[in-house]
Amino acid sequence: MSPHPIAHYLMPTLRGSASFISHCEREIWGRTASSENPNLHGRPVFLALFNAVLALGAITAGEDAFFMQGAPSGHSPTADILRRDPNGDAPIYPPLKLAKLFFERAKENLSDPFEACSFESTQTLFLMAVFCQNALKPHSCYMYSGMAARTALAIGIPSCVDHGSTQASSLWWGLYSHEIEMCASVGRESALREPHHYQVPLPQILPLESSCQALIGCMVALAQLLRELSHEVYQSNSTLTLTERSARSLSLDKRLMVWKDQLPPTLNLEKTSLVEPEWVSKQKIVLRLRFFNARILFHRPFLIAAATEENPEPYLTHVQLCVEVSRKTIELLYDAYVHRPYFRTWWYNATYTLYATMILLYVVLSNIQPGPEDDLLQDVEKSLEIFNAMNMIVVARRCAEITTEILEITRKLVQERREKERPPRQQESTAGDITGDVLPTVSDPTVHTLPGFGFDITHENLFDITREDLFASLVDCNLMDGFTDYGSGFVDGPDTDSAAASRNIPVINQGEGNFQTYRMGNDGVLGGAILRLDETAQDSYQRLTW
Repeated sequence: MSPHPIAHYLMPTLRGSASFISHCEREIWGRTASSENPNLHGRPVFLALFNAVLALGAITAGEDAFFMQGAPSGHSPTADILRRDPNGDAPIYPPLKLAKLFFERAKENLSDPFEACSFESTQTLFLMAVFCQNALKPHSCYMYSGMAARTALAIGIPSCVDHGSTQASSLWWGLYSHEIEMCASVGRESALREPHHYQVPLPQILPLESSCQALIGCMVALAQLLRELSHEVYQSNSTLTLTERSARSLSLDKRLMVWKDQLPPTLNLEKTSLVEPEWVSKQKIVLRLRFFNARILFHRPFLIAAATEENPEPYLTHVQLCVEVSRKTIELLYDAYVHRPYFRTWWYNATYTLYATMILLYVVLSNIQPGPEDDLLQDVEKSLEIFNAMNMIVVARRCAEITTEILEITRKLVQERREKERPPRQQESTAGDITGDVLPTVSDPTVHTLPGFGFDITHENLFDITREDLFASLVDCNLMDGFTDYGSGFVDGPDTDSAAASRNIPVINQGEGNFQTYRMGNDGVLGGAILRLDETAQDSYQRLTW
């Protein structure tokens, strides 16, 4: 059997796939196990790892996957869990339902990770973290990833100096790069130190899998840049001024470009080949997405300053670069979805798409766009097509819904601006107070109502919130936490208060009212506010809450 079907080239931590299959044959499938020794069957920790691998494979699988063959007719072993729900509702997208089943089995077999640690339990926890990332559960991803790192530290994986221990090096550095990138993306601090503090060497690059293992080294170097960004720019306890943070981000951006130029030839993002293996193409797409995401993280903190500071000039470079990369992100994903159907089931791309889209909408709403508004809004339309391509899951549908509503508001505001730019005689026909569904002008110091949103933000349980605060929530690093319905689809519970936890601030609970307000840091970098509606307030506006 070829090891390629289970090789996860985007997170290559299961080196020695043939060995993994051998373990499966011996401990799960029972092909070589002796009936006289039942202890060989199904060690719980390996069963947990086995199911974690299946869960990660299922969550990105399409309906034409091998395990789906025969399911509609009931001849598949998994047909019983793919039938319609007892209450008559339409079934969940089958691969996602299987993914949840395998994930629950992994949790059951893992037992208590606080009592026993092993190499396999570390692998399991790491793969479960990657699963949660794909399931769009950032808080759970953060917790599983942290536990995987602690388990690895407990059994000494980062201290392994044996250059022949390829499994240890692949696991540790794959886990390390994932942890740092994930923490930077969701605005949380990682407990891991700089790479040079760990003795385990980077994976050796073997001739037949150069690109596969080279990816880990590339991601570790990228993680180092993101770690510096998190500590020097994003952390609220930084002693640097806003101007100094801006300079530091621009310096890191230059180093990021050097990183891109020094990628191995097989992962060169500027070159394409008609004969490269498909898994190499997948790696390059994902690496390009991570590169774009890193640039967005470098420049996104300064969009608010460009929109609110009296002298926005020092931050316009950040705006230009952030908009440019956001447009490239949407273009890359759009092209990938058109030409590579399997890409439509890589759910974590909803995060990349949504954040890039909200940046474009934010700069247009704030009137700081570096180019024509219509060009940016056309890219937003493309993002809607991307979300619609993933409409099998509720999260993608909600992304489409909120993007549609904010796009509509943005178009109306753009129309209002253009009306004001007309000569005085042309304005007479449209003079008067702005009513109906058109928003107040940007110059209004306080927004009292947002027509079409179904609630009055002067509610007695709310703080005074400016127009800039509302706009700022569009570029918050935890935007998706506010509207993901974890009770639907295939995930099984909310990431509790992850938006507040990411900024290490308490939740300000206004009693039993409809609203909870999370006030972000007022340091000019992560300023703004996010409002969330609970179920009692969702009758009129059910999708996103600010």
